[in-house]
Amino acid sequence: MREECQRAEGLEPSDPSTLVEKLPEILGHNVVGPGLARVPGSLAPPEEVEQLTTELDGILHSQSLSGLSEIDDDDVRQLVDRLGEFERTVSARRRALHDLLDALQAEIVRRYKTGEVTVESLLQ
Repeated sequence: MREECQRAEGLEPSDPSTLVEKLPEILGHNVVGPGLARVPGSLAPPEEVEQLTTELDGILHSQSLSGLSEIDDDDVRQLVDRLGEFERTVSARRRALHDLLDALQAEIVRRYKTGEVTVESLLQ
């Protein structure tokens, strides 16, 4: 959205090197979500990364970023809209996954609290 705001203020479009310098700030915006923090079980990229990368490449290919200064304002707005929709889709998938994890965790806790399972029974 920064590129769109910059243009709305009458400033020149970003050149690729400036855009790359701003990436930590841009990508770090709104990274904290609701709920408890979870330590990842694995640091390897998930299997879905290739699919997500393909979807994202369909929206924003490398030429779009390197040629951002040559894209007109309407195309930037359309790009922002498509990226926003992609982000909402990925966030909804992530939320659904974490809801499922929370439900599974609640069921495990319930089983331990009710005595349905015990640590000893799992070790036998």
